[in-house]
Amino acid sequence: MPGVAGSGQALVTGAAGFIGGRLVRRLLAEGRSVVALDVGACPADLMAASGLTWVSGDIRDSECLKSVVGPCGAVFHLAAVVGDWGAEDLHRSVTVDGTQSLLQVVNDLAHAAVVVLASSIVVYGAGSKPWVTDLAAELRKGTPALIGGGNYDAGLIHVDNVVDILIRASGSAGQAGAIYNAADEEGITWARYMADIAAACAAPVPRSIPRVVAQALAWALEPSYRALSVRHRPPITREALNLVGSAHRIDMQHTRRALGCQPVRHYRDGLREIQALLSR
Repeated sequence: MPGVAGSGQALVTGAAGFIGGRLVRRLLAEGRSVVALDVGACPADLMAASGLTWVSGDIRDSECLKSVVGPCGAVFHLAAVVGDWGAEDLHRSVTVDGTQSLLQVVNDLAHAAVVVLASSIVVYGAGSKPWVTDLAAELRKGTPALIGGGNYDAGLIHVDNVVDILIRASGSAGQAGAIYNAADEEGITWARYMADIAAACAAPVPRSIPRVVAQALAWALEPSYRALSVRHRPPITREALNLVGSAHRIDMQHTRRALGCQPVRHYRDGLREIQALLSR
């Protein structure tokens, strides 16, 4: 099994999130001591976990960062504002400024610490809010979810495969300043994925709209919603158009070669987990 670099504890920011929660559980299962930082509360199943210190705090609080980073030899930075809609100032203060603050605190440490910074798009698996729970809800309502037929490579990666890459990148195989792409490379299209999710939640067959219509709607609705200060997201955004209406062929050759990783979960495995979740 890959090991986490550095001495002492491992810090996970955004620990209550989908990826962060899986990472915390994996590290604990491997016997690591973990400091978990999140604005949210500790999940019930982790409250009594041995080796875990849960800190309810904000990535923008420099004093909080100093207190949690200090004893850690590895830092997994996952805290961010996630989504394709919201206030730009909040995104900047958390995702951009918060990251800069964290890196500055790590840089000021007396000891060396490995920092693994993650940025994700289509990480799926049981427990994913955008790609399972929210998607299933929209499919049940019959909301058009596909663009131009959806025959584009979705670039999916199962959350457990992401966690494995993060841990490997923090270990001896990881190189300072290196970038490691992450994708399952199974060629699953949006059309197939959404059809599978629809079948799992007993929803109608996913509907599609022409790309030209989706593009016109996205470009018209975004400025209108912002001008009217509408808080909820439009039915389609430009980011969603780029994501669901494009092919994402992500090259994993460097990641596999450098980190020696292979998928720990395949699409069929992830789909079974999702089917079990949605059938409850």
